[in-house]
Amino acid sequence: MQKSLGQILDNSQKNNFNSIRLCMALGVIYNHSFVLFQENGGRDVTTYLFGFFDAGSLSVSVFFLVSGMLLTQSFFKTQSRLKFILKRLLRIFPGLLICLLFTVFIIGTLNTTLSLKQYLFDRGTYRYLYNIFLNNETFFFNLPGCFTTNKLPEVVNGSLWTLPFELICYIFLYLILSGLGFFNSTKYSIFNKIFILLLLLFFGSYLLNGTYLLTRFKGLVTGYRVNLSVGNNSLMLFVFFAIGMIFYWLKEKIRLNIFYWIGLCGLLAVLHFLHMPFIQRIVEVIVIAYGVIVWAGSRTLHRFNFKTDPSYGIYLYAWPVQQTFAHYFHLDAYVSLLFTVPVVVLLGWLSYLIIEKPAMNSANPIYNRWLKKEIAK
Repeated sequence: MQKSLGQILDNSQKNNFNSIRLCMALGVIYNHSFVLFQENGGRDVTTYLFGFFDAGSLSVSVFFLVSGMLLTQSFFKTQSRLKFILKRLLRIFPGLLICLLFTVFIIGTLNTTLSLKQYLFDRGTYRYLYNIFLNNETFFFNLPGCFTTNKLPEVVNGSLWTLPFELICYIFLYLILSGLGFFNSTKYSIFNKIFILLLLLFFGSYLLNGTYLLTRFKGLVTGYRVNLSVGNNSLMLFVFFAIGMIFYWLKEKIRLNIFYWIGLCGLLAVLHFLHMPFIQRIVEVIVIAYGVIVWAGSRTLHRFNFKTDPSYGIYLYAWPVQQTFAHYFHLDAYVSLLFTVPVVVLLGWLSYLIIEKPAMNSANPIYNRWLKKEIAK
């Protein structure tokens, strides 16, 4: 009998989401090796398989897909909404803060062309720490004197652009699911529900059409990157996040069958020759999304799953480490992987074990000791 997605999601010890995220983090490193190092005739092989996705855009899209599923599950399994918010904050910010400090005081001091005194007393050095606020409008990608002669000069960590949008997706999920809970509740009259709905529509239209808020809100949501002809844009990431949420809602109806996925891959191969880009784009999204959940439920691949999840740390540290190697050594894209991957994986695992896991484990004590009491008051 075919397994349902619900069976996979309900048994965290038997699914493969950790190995999926690890592979996607490595996929980002692989793709960025072509951006940050000399290609020497090499090419991201993913571009041969998909018309709209390279390894980087595919990997980040899968991250958002998995987040959409697992966060929806977490929302319904976490009894307190405040506790859910706390867990999300502790998942993102402690690891990010340590990464920013590491980048400024380790990566920066090793790579700047300025003297140590000039670097440490330059205002731009500490301005980089503003990125902790995850505001796309004021993101700082450079540090004084760093990586000025690299193939992609001055960009210290280009991967950070996805984090503000990830936070927006978390907020979107919270508002949508909380709103559904409110409108399904029997505690409120139909009049109150209609009134709240009208208020939401009014303020929503104001946010989207106000002269100042239009730019700010759209910029925050889209990251100023809306181009449906490429996979690496924030609107497409939102699509994958929403698909993940929908997958969770339909978890008992979605059956996992590798032969279905092979059939979809065959259809995609045919579309490559028919020059139907819009349909091809839709099928590519379906192939990726369904392939992920088939992978998640594979017993054969479960032996390669890990109990730890260093993917976030790997994602955070990969770009600055790659830029550092590019600064000191003349490497091509594939050779660079031999040097950068071990270092980045080590940093990712240390980040998970020393920073991320303790931070996530502190959610329950913090909530029970401080927040729960305040709510009771």
